[in-house]
Amino acid sequence: MENRVDVASLSDAGLLDEQRAIAAHRRQLDVRAALVAGEIERRSARALGYDGLAQRAGFLSSAALIQSITGGSRSEAARLVSVGSSLDTPVGAAVLAGDISVDAAAAIGRGLGSAGPEALPLVEAAPSLTPEELFRRARDLRDELDASAVARREKEQRDLRYFRYSTREDGTVGGSFRFDAVDAALLVSALEALTSPRRGGPRFADPEQAARDAALEADERSTDQITADGVIAMVRLAVDADPGTLFGARRPAVRLVVTAGRAVVEDSGEPVSMATVERFVCDAGVIGVKFDSGGQVVNVGRAQRLFTERQRIGLAVRDGGCRFPGCDRPPSWCEAHHIDQWARDHGSTDIADGVLLCRRHHLLVHNNHWQVTRHGADYTITPPGGTARPMPTKSRVLEKRAS
Repeated sequence: MENRVDVASLSDAGLLDEQRAIAAHRRQLDVRAALVAGEIERRSARALGYDGLAQRAGFLSSAALIQSITGGSRSEAARLVSVGSSLDTPVGAAVLAGDISVDAAAAIGRGLGSAGPEALPLVEAAPSLTPEELFRRARDLRDELDASAVARREKEQRDLRYFRYSTREDGTVGGSFRFDAVDAALLVSALEALTSPRRGGPRFADPEQAARDAALEADERSTDQITADGVIAMVRLAVDADPGTLFGARRPAVRLVVTAGRAVVEDSGEPVSMATVERFVCDAGVIGVKFDSGGQVVNVGRAQRLFTERQRIGLAVRDGGCRFPGCDRPPSWCEAHHIDQWARDHGSTDIADGVLLCRRHHLLVHNNHWQVTRHGADYTITPPGGTARPMPTKSRVLEKRAS
């Protein structure tokens, strides 16, 4: 409260001076943070494998390790790593000298694709530009420097394509994507066809098209909601039409886990209504999974080496995803790990003696000789020479059941 009173007592000029002072201190801290992040990245280099700093600490990348320490966003950590790894370049030298900010350096790197001598005009212009303006200037310079290499730039655009998504705190899924100009044109054309004339598309004299346009205009959903529903409809059409070539033998599906009148989505643990459950039961049917009094699923012993599909369903219900501490990978990204290894320990393929681990953490456990131990219905994981850490279930169904 005292800090708030102190700020409120400042004059307009004093308030702005305070903001400038904070910005100067923050810039110095950003430079230091970039230096440290660059060194963490160097000690976590891919060539070091599981001996790298990040991997030894149980993280998949230096950015993930930094994020765990700072409590910031993954993009912020990645920005520090990117700039910290290029401090021996002309752009990096300008950061160290205090001529440009870490944000400006990151914008140059993203836009130009280089922090070398060709970036010097951007370094000179940086003080008068925002990072967003600097990024656009960098993209323009890149085109000027490489105007004849259209084919190569097209390939670079293609190589930059991605589609990322993540589950948010409220259970919804959000993300971002990037496509090259040609694929983007196809996507945009399809989305605009879904929502025309909402987006100002042409009006048709054809009676059927006119009726569709009128119904779309009268639709109570927002344009963005219509687009979202249309994308899901396109996915359903693709899944239903695919003869096993695009999606392979494992047909994409939604699994709902239901127990004692409570239902959740398997991958996210987000609760759904019983009306939704009834709709899915009507469409897809039911698979029963039974637990014993200790919270374990019925086992099959050592009769076979690999966990069966039904056992994997049981593991998914019980574990709710990768049980490595701090990992948020859902069951569909995970592999079943034998606590007592099949060949070395003559372990059994029992659900009680298995846990779900995402591929990266599964490799970490085997390659770096981490040990998973079961204590009744609870599990811990211990690094070589380290301290045991609990492996809590990510299953909201079992959390609710236990409470």
